[in-house]
Amino acid sequence: MISSVAHRLRQLQKNSSELSARSLISGGLSWTGYQFSRSGYAFAPMSIKVGVNSVCNALCKTCDIGIKNEDSDFFKNLNRNGQTIDYDQLTKALDSVAPYRPKVLIDSTEPLLYKRLPELVAHVKSSGMSCMVLTNGLRLPQTADDLVHAGLDQLGVSIDGTAAVHDVVRGVPGMYNRIMDGLQKVADLRERESRKTPSIRLNYVISSFSQDDMVPFIKELIERKLPIERLTFYHLEYISPEMAAEHNKQVGHLIPVTATNFFGSRPDEVDLGRLLHTIHAVEKIQAPFKIYWIPKLADETALQNYYHNNRMIMTNSHCMAPWYIMRINADGEVNVIARCFNQSYGNIKNQTLMEIFNSPKMREFRQMLRQVGHFPACTRCCGIL
Repeated sequence: MISSVAHRLRQLQKNSSELSARSLISGGLSWTGYQFSRSGYAFAPMSIKVGVNSVCNALCKTCDIGIKNEDSDFFKNLNRNGQTIDYDQLTKALDSVAPYRPKVLIDSTEPLLYKRLPELVAHVKSSGMSCMVLTNGLRLPQTADDLVHAGLDQLGVSIDGTAAVHDVVRGVPGMYNRIMDGLQKVADLRERESRKTPSIRLNYVISSFSQDDMVPFIKELIERKLPIERLTFYHLEYISPEMAAEHNKQVGHLIPVTATNFFGSRPDEVDLGRLLHTIHAVEKIQAPFKIYWIPKLADETALQNYYHNNRMIMTNSHCMAPWYIMRINADGEVNVIARCFNQSYGNIKNQTLMEIFNSPKMREFRQMLRQVGHFPACTRCCGIL
């Protein structure tokens, strides 16, 4: 039982810090509640994602924010009408769950644009929680020193290929070189001050733009000798118009959805033959860092199903995210994750996080999800992959 719980929880925290004993206990209790309780109750969040602002300085083709698809739920979850989070309300909310030792992931919309980010990281650490920042890295050269000295545990940076490819995908000339300058600065600070943190994790989104650049990117990383802990290749996460239509036909009266992250870089434009060849080439490389795939698709059939058979379940048939994860948006509204439905379960301005985590609306959502396992719009979301 414990080993299966640990495995499932590690899947859910693939972008997060390693599990502490306390979070494993919390997760185990939530797992038990999922398995046996029909009330929708969950013990405590293991991971709290924080959107500190509603702005971004990149124009990513794989993101509804970047292509300004204002109709999508993903855009609405992250944009929040240009708001910036209230620092005092946020820290008060986080302190209230500090005894449970959740991991705090500051991930949006672009956290390095948030002026109080180092202060927030330091506060999270002083409260006994681990902290990760996930960024596009454009402002890393200016912020590296402050983040390192704030005690950041993990730094996640999204990079989609070598300079020529990455800068096209992200829509900012010179962005790749600025990221590399920032990563080198972090590495130099760690070495000079004999620090082991922040660990560096890179995320690479596979798209029709970036699918052929994985091997050159890995080779360049090896040549740079940066202290990278892991590189994760993500197959594009999306809701196609067909998925949205099927979902809304079945449960749209309860939880409507829109097509998401589909139009800037269409998944059906990926050349699956070339992609499979590249995957095999990557797997032959002996890299000094760990390489992960989400999800791991090892053959042509799996790739065909993922990119063209959107109803096919690739890894897990049940989404467990609402039992372990909660997200605080820049306006204080709370939902599950950014790719989840555009639903609010409460606001930190007038409720505690635990009140929201087990609010009637949140528990009702868990009850529905427990009954069906997943909804039609869930099959290509990180919560189930």
